[in-house]
Amino acid sequence: MQIENLPELKSELIAQYRLEKQESLKIAENQDYVKERESENFELFIYKESCKTLRDSFFEEKNELKEKPEIYLGRRR
Repeated sequence: MQIENLPELKSELIAQYRLEKQESLKIAENQDYVKERESENFELFIYKESCKTLRDSFFEEKNELKEKPEIYLGRRR
């Protein structure tokens, strides 16, 4: 008996799939993915310093290293 109902079941499942697909496409149109990612990133990552301040501190350290006199401890002949 179940084999006889397969064509009907197939058409019902196809119709159900199409309805669910249309609903999911409507939901996807109304979503703002950028805002969702922004809120997720805000929750996941803690912003301690901005990139600009990190870059500035890197250059300050580099300049401090240049200002120190170089001492050569190699062998003399």
